Amino acid sequence: MYTINAARMRTTRIEAAKHIHEQKKSGTLPSGAVRNAADVDLTNIKDGEFYYDSCTYVSSFAETYAKEGLMTAYADASHMEGKGSNTFGTYFDVGTYTSNHSLCSIVSGHGIGPECKEEWGLRFEATAAVVGFDVPGRTTVVDLEKAIDTAHDAAMHNGTKFNDERHVLKNMVPALGPDENAAGPGFDSRALRAPSKLEGGLMKGEYGPRQKNGLSGFRTASCTERTRLA
Repeated sequence: MYTINAARMRTTRIEAAKHIHEQKKSGTLPSGAVRNAADVDLTNIKDGEFYYDSCTYVSSFAETYAKEGLMTAYADASHMEGKGSNTFGTYFDVGTYTSNHSLCSIVSGHGIGPECKEEWGLRFEATAAVVGFDVPGRTTVVDLEKAIDTAHDAAMHNGTKFNDERHVLKNMVPALGPDENAAGPGFDSRALRAPSKLEGGLMKGEYGPRQKNGLSGFRTASCTERTRLA
């Protein structure tokens, strides 16, 4: 568990109150209700004491999951705003899969703040410390959140990451022009699933400017990587 001092706790509570207010305004509060930071109760926060900021939980089965699960792993975050009347912050999860693709959570945690490099760093560092996870051949599938890229690479020395195809298309397709959309998302998928970087590169060469921009941060899988992700 990670803690913060009283000054930061006051700032955090006011921020959390803002999120809760916005959620309740769409449900139990009048639509015109105005939030006033001065109304947030800070009386029980005492100078010199420390308070909850975030936590990281390492599963008691973490080493078993890392060694016995598939070499394909996942890392994702759930944004808690709007999920309930009193929820806020971000929930993080890193894990692998069984042979039937059931999720096996290795490291998870909650942070009061948003998804960011610092929060992801805490979870990836804890995951890298699990024996059997950060090994050659490990590929972690992530979305296009930039903080995941930098935090993953800072913590992992042997494993690699792979951008999730569905997230690539989700971000790219809405921005395509008429001519590019005429090719259909299936064309984009074929490039993302190309069995070699050479073949993927040739297919990308036929893309329009918006398609190229959407795929600019995507590293096409090599034959070996596709085998691991199968």
